[in-house]
Amino acid sequence: MSVTWSLTRERICDKALEKCQRLGIGRTVSGDDRNLCLEALDSVLKNLLWRGYSWPKTASGNSTLTLTNNLPSVGLPADYYTGAHVNYVDASGNEVPLPSPITREEWASIPLKTTLASYPQKVYIDNFNVLFPYPRTNQAVTLNLYYQKVIDDSAASSQTNLDSPWMMGLAYGVAAEVGDEFGVPLPKLQRFEAKWERQLNLGIMNESPPGPDRMTVSD
Repeated sequence: MSVTWSLTRERICDKALEKCQRLGIGRTVSGDDRNLCLEALDSVLKNLLWRGYSWPKTASGNSTLTLTNNLPSVGLPADYYTGAHVNYVDASGNEVPLPSPITREEWASIPLKTTLASYPQKVYIDNFNVLFPYPRTNQAVTLNLYYQKVIDDSAASSQTNLDSPWMMGLAYGVAAEVGDEFGVPLPKLQRFEAKWERQLNLGIMNESPPGPDRMTVSD
């Protein structure tokens, strides 16, 4: 018995078309209709980042950067999106974590950015995804960068890289995106949106790491 359940991106889009009554059960899909839904699917996937989803399967990537003697900056990988955690590798091969990247204001407040040391103490990442170490290093230092990658477009004839409970919700998300183009009545469109919102919140709640427990004490 198999416990695997997955839908290709094309089947998710066809299910959305069925919900919009644009595709009859067992009928052949229109290429234009499916392309519209494929665009909507990629839009829905990429907007998950703004909705609070951390994309643990494909976005928790890592990359190795090298700081050479007195190097002022180094570019981040092309697929870098956000959430940088930077460690440097010391002489014994141990990873030493650096604090979270500082803000632009904190970087601007450093008066002498050409100071040299064996290892950086902090880093700044600008809007062009360039990393600036402080102090600069007087030797070659390896940085291990852990970050959230840009979400790629979905791939043809393959399933989206999400756990199976998301699949039903994605069909409603796509249907909500394309419903206006197909003249879906407002009550039905609102039902699509509500079901997608419910599945989205469930997905984020079950896959995002739990927040820290906090407690306050008053006199």
